[in-house]
Amino acid sequence: LAGRQVRAPPRATAAMADSSAAALLQRGLQVLATGQEELALQFFQRGLELEPRNADLLKASGEILMDLDRVPEAVDFFRRCLEVDPEDGGLWMYLGQLSSEQDALENYEKGVQVLQKQIAEATAANEMVDAEMLGRQLCAAYCSLAELFMSDLCFETDAESRCESYLKLALEASQDNPQALQGMASLRISQQRPEEAKPFIMRAAGIIDDLMEQRDRDDNDDGDVGDADADADDVDMDTSETAEGGEDSATMQQDGAAAAAASDDAGPADADNSAGTDDEAMDELDLESLIPPYEFRAATCRILIELELFPQATKLLERLVEESDQIAEVWYLLAQCHLALGAFDAALECLERAEELYGELIKFDASLSNDERFSTLAKNIQLFKARTEEILKSRDSSGQVAAAAAPAPPAP
Repeated sequence: LAGRQVRAPPRATAAMADSSAAALLQRGLQVLATGQEELALQFFQRGLELEPRNADLLKASGEILMDLDRVPEAVDFFRRCLEVDPEDGGLWMYLGQLSSEQDALENYEKGVQVLQKQIAEATAANEMVDAEMLGRQLCAAYCSLAELFMSDLCFETDAESRCESYLKLALEASQDNPQALQGMASLRISQQRPEEAKPFIMRAAGIIDDLMEQRDRDDNDDGDVGDADADADDVDMDTSETAEGGEDSATMQQDGAAAAAASDDAGPADADNSAGTDDEAMDELDLESLIPPYEFRAATCRILIELELFPQATKLLERLVEESDQIAEVWYLLAQCHLALGAFDAALECLERAEELYGELIKFDASLSNDERFSTLAKNIQLFKARTEEILKSRDSSGQVAAAAAPAPPAP
C-alpha cells in the first residue's frame, strides 16, 4: 500500500440509531441507488443487529459483497439467508455462481427444483405473469448448468450430452431466450456443426434486434410526448403575454379554482389512468430486463462473424457503437464485417478508431500490454489495418479493388 492513499469507508449517520430494521433497509437501498455501496452495507449491517434473521437484509448485504468481490463474505450471507428462506431460487443461483465444480452443480440443481415448484404453483393459481417471469429464471438456471459442463465440468464423461440436455430444457422454459439460443449455437460450433449453429445464433440476433428496435420506438414516443407538452407550454406562455396584468391574475385564480375542483371530482377514470401509467412503467422496466447486456451482445457478434453471418453482425455492432464508442474490440469486430463485405474505407476508419482506443487504454494501464487477450487484439488490429491499406492502394482508376486483393473472411 506504499504510496497509495487509502480512503476510509463512509461513516453511517447517527440517524441509524433509532431506526427499525425495515427503515434501515430502505435507507440502505436509497444510498445504494447513488452508488454508495459501503455506506449501504453499513445500514444493512445495523439493521441485522436489530433483526439477525431478516432475509431481505441478508440478501441485500450478500449482493453488495458479491459486487465488491468479497466472495467468502457474500457466500456466508447467502447461506444465512437460505436458512431463513430456503425457497428463494435466486439465492441458490448466486451460490452456484460463487462456487465451482460439484458445489456449483448442487447449488444450481437446488435452485432449479425451487423454481420448478414455484412455476407449478403460479400456473395452478393462474398467475401467468409470475409463471412467465419464473420461466425466464429457470431458463437462466439451465443455461448456467450448461455453461458449467462447458467449463468446470467439461472433462466429465457425459459433459457434452448433459450440456445439450440442459440447453434443450432452457429452450423449453423460454423458447425465445437469447442466452439459451446462443448457448446452443456455441455447442454446435464446438461439435463442428456450424451449419446447425446458424439458425440458433440468427434467431438470437433477431430477437435482440427486435428488442432494441422496440426500445427505440418507446424512446421516440416519449420524445414526441415531451415535444407536445413543450408546445402546449409555449401556447400558454404566448396567451398570457398578450393579456393585461389584472386579467392574468383573475384568470389564474379561476384556473386554480377549476383545477382544485377537478382534483376533488377525480373519479374511477382518473384512477384507471394512473394504473395505466404504472403498467407502462412496468412494461418499460420489463423490456430493459429482456435486453441482454452489452458484453453478451458483443459475444453474439463474435459468433455471427465466426459463422460468416456478416450483415447480421454489422447491424448489432453498429448498435453497440451507438451505445458506447469507447470499446476497441467492438470497432475491430465491425472492421472485420466491413472487410468481408467489401466496405474497405469503412473498415479502415474502424481499425483506426480501434487502434486509437487501444493506445489510450495502454496509456491508462500499461500492464494491459502484457495481457494475452489485449496483446492479441493489438496485433490483429495492426494486421488488418495493414491489409486494408494495401487493398485500398490496389484500387484502379475506377475505384474498384482487384479481386485478388480482396481478403478472405477474417477469423474472429
